[in-house]
Amino acid sequence: MLFSSARRLFPLLLIPIAALPVFAAEPLQARPTPRQAAPGKGIVVDPTRNNILPYMYDGAGWSTTFVFTNLDNHAIDLKLQFTADDGSNLQIPVQGLGATSNIDIPIQNGGTASLTTADVDSVRTSGYAFAAAQNGTDRFAGYAIVRQQSSGLPDLEFTMPLAPIDENQFVLAFDNTNGFTTFVSLVNSSTQNTANINVTLQDQNGNVLTTDQLQIGPLGRRTFNVTDRYPQAGNIVASIFFSAPGSQFVTGLGLRSGPNNSLSTITPFSLQVQR
Repeated sequence: MLFSSARRLFPLLLIPIAALPVFAAEPLQARPTPRQAAPGKGIVVDPTRNNILPYMYDGAGWSTTFVFTNLDNHAIDLKLQFTADDGSNLQIPVQGLGATSNIDIPIQNGGTASLTTADVDSVRTSGYAFAAAQNGTDRFAGYAIVRQQSSGLPDLEFTMPLAPIDENQFVLAFDNTNGFTTFVSLVNSSTQNTANINVTLQDQNGNVLTTDQLQIGPLGRRTFNVTDRYPQAGNIVASIFFSAPGSQFVTGLGLRSGPNNSLSTITPFSLQVQR
């Protein structure tokens, strides 16, 4: 089914997508241990922190393109991993590679690599992606482009940056007036612990409209329509404060959908990691 207006993309967002069979995938526990890290002076990309791409779609006209650039002074090797909402490895067909959940990406000094999912299935699969240098220190940058192609309609796409792996406090500001809708994707990057996330919705004057608590299992993801979950957020300018204190690692990204099929990401405002 192709969608119209704000419903064109998101009726499926709240439906968990079961992971497809895993073949020779390496265990996700091989990921670097999330930790607090501060970029050095003059460094705008920190390879130990910026590792998560919270949205990924493939199938039924949808595809995701991943672009990575080597910012170091030598050749580097990256690892790209696909993960389902329940934290398991997710098999995704990739152009030139076939179905896989783990991809090794060598990039020459000064080089850039790009790969795109194949969009060969009739059903859309969603999840998120994790990217890291194989040695945990080589410098790189990257982003992903999610695209829908429909016969007789312009392509619909949005681009997202890499999000921090070790975040646990951030604010997502949004404007739901004039027919716009906001969606959220939250990722728990811990390999062992369930994340307990405190949520506070505030209006444009700072008044608390409601509070909530969400749980996400290890390496899991949770997506939702803000207005569906919190009706008070409809047709207003507001913000949501997400907090998972202690040794928890939760990051997120907002998505803004317009009445004329526009689509763009909303980057949260990061706060100091709380322990």
